[in-house]
Amino acid sequence: LVHLQIALEMAEEIGNELMQTFAYLNMGNSYNRLNSPMAMPLYHQAVKLAKKTGAKEIIQAYYDLSLIHFQNGEKIEGRDFFKRAMKEVEAFEDEFFIKLLNVVKALFI
Repeated sequence: LVHLQIALEMAEEIGNELMQTFAYLNMGNSYNRLNSPMAMPLYHQAVKLAKKTGAKEIIQAYYDLSLIHFQNGEKIEGRDFFKRAMKEVEAFEDEFFIKLLNVVKALFI
């Protein structure tokens, strides 16, 4: 996580919002693997930046947010992020995430 924090700081220094998106997403992934609640605000920050830059990584952030909510028994929130992910998947025509989201749909919806 230290290296990701350094990468984030460097991206902020040079004003590279796409690299900041990657850093927040990867930090969120790290905290998510540790089952830490710190993952969610990091994913939300990745979403915010991905919207500004048009980054495809918004799909990953929405996907992970949907899983976290479903795993926490928060079905309404999980469905909301699932729908957002599906909308972005369709816009980007990302076959990989279409398949992943179909698994989420089968398991939780």
